[in-house]
Amino acid sequence: MSNSRRRVPWEDAVGCPHCGADIPASVDYCPACGDGLEQVPEPNGGIVCPECDAVAAKGSRYCPACGTRLAETGGSPS
Repeated sequence: MSNSRRRVPWEDAVGCPHCGADIPASVDYCPACGDGLEQVPEPNGGIVCPECDAVAAKGSRYCPACGTRLAETGGSPS
C-alpha cells in the first residue's frame, strides 16, 4: 500500500486566490493556507489561470496564486 493519498477535488471546487489550492466554494477560509476568503469571482466574471486554474479578477494581468502572466482579454479602448 502506498503512503501517498490521492485527493479527489470537490465538484464545486474553486481556486484559493491566495495559494491556488482547490477548495470547496462554500468555505469561508482556505484550509490549505488559512487565508480568509471574500466572495470569489465566478470564472465567467474573471480569468482562469492556464497554469494553476485559480480565478483572477477580470482585468488582472497576473495570477494572484502563481504569478503567471494572464492573456489580455478584450481590445484596447478607442
